[in-house]
Amino acid sequence: MKSALAVSAFFAAQQLACAAVSQSPISVRFESLTVADVGPDKIQLEVKFGVMTRMKLTLKSARFQTMRMNGVPMYIAPLDEKLELDASPSWHPVRLAPITLYFRDLGTLAPIRQAVVEKAAHFEGEARVELDLSLAPRIVLPFRQTVPVNIPGGEMGRKAVLGTLSAAEFAVQRGGELAEKIRKYFGKNDEIARQYRPSLWLVETRYRYISEGHRVERSVQSTAFLIAPRRLMTTAEALQPWMYDAESAQALDSHAAVLDDAFYDVRAWPAEAAVRDDTALSLHKSTLRIASVGSETENVVVAAAGKIRAVKLGKRDSDANVGILDLENPPPGGAPVHDASMDDYEVDHVALFRFALDRPDAEASSIFVRVRRRDGRLALSGSVDSTAFGSPLVLPSGAIGMVQDENSGVVLEKLAVKPHDRTQDELVRTK
Repeated sequence: MKSALAVSAFFAAQQLACAAVSQSPISVRFESLTVADVGPDKIQLEVKFGVMTRMKLTLKSARFQTMRMNGVPMYIAPLDEKLELDASPSWHPVRLAPITLYFRDLGTLAPIRQAVVEKAAHFEGEARVELDLSLAPRIVLPFRQTVPVNIPGGEMGRKAVLGTLSAAEFAVQRGGELAEKIRKYFGKNDEIARQYRPSLWLVETRYRYISEGHRVERSVQSTAFLIAPRRLMTTAEALQPWMYDAESAQALDSHAAVLDDAFYDVRAWPAEAAVRDDTALSLHKSTLRIASVGSETENVVVAAAGKIRAVKLGKRDSDANVGILDLENPPPGGAPVHDASMDDYEVDHVALFRFALDRPDAEASSIFVRVRRRDGRLALSGSVDSTAFGSPLVLPSGAIGMVQDENSGVVLEKLAVKPHDRTQDELVRTK
């Protein structure tokens, strides 16, 4: 009965979305950012969010995914409190949890400095809102907007923030006692980071689609890890990112855009390698190939340019969100991970890894989280941003899973082919 209702609701939403006059019942936007605090290792931003509705409804929740500010990945905590909203042409203000950006995760502080100097920042990503509407209970709203940035204290406050950022960047870039303390505190010199660094790879996928004569280029960086001497595991999203990006999926599904197959490329570098074209293994060079890409989609309604359309979007929190790459003559020194059992319901101090962006070398750092089993999957107690997608979740004894979205991952034991013996061309899930 529930399945029939879900199918009926989807087709009803599809008919609604295909109508030329259909519009999203809800609009959301980031209204402003305020610099709440800045120190030698982090900056904290307060967020003002706005909601506007075309009808009376209840906003049950809002989740933010793959968010970036001036190109910097960030995690924004979800809005979980219910909001009873009346139809109104005015924006209803909502305050979200503060955003904290740690400088250790950034190759440069230039994007943050740019936001302070220009008093504005470019936001992009997706909001997934859950409503009490039967025809469109879940809507994905892509973001691409410029947001004003407020600095308390006027011009003196702005200069003080810029001075702190300059000192922090000097420490991060040039080294010294402060940078060394930060690295040690956050685990870059931790034993588990040294243990798994030979297993880690940086994967970058670029694609382009053409819409109304315009070329739209996208680039996505993810983490991957060796599961055999010449084989990498990462997410399916890392290899086919347009399937998971609401704006791209909506344009391609509506036939308003077509993929440029000749432009598509996947490149990969081992941890600490120089990130250059000549050092990359890639599809274009025939030095790597895609062995398999898992696939599971979910039916969602995407609202873009004021219109809504039912779209099949790749499901991030799915055991099928797994991709396998085969490498041709990888550099020596790699060490495949071994899978380990998670005997307890909850485990503390599980490590995951991410690569700093815009650096000349692939520098991986470790983050520690608590992990628990939930409905056959792994739930992370601490949330991460998209640069950690594809990272192994590891203990000293081996890998227990892989990160797939901001809050969850797949259990490696559920995969029929284990990390230490994956030699098949196809990845098979245990039924």
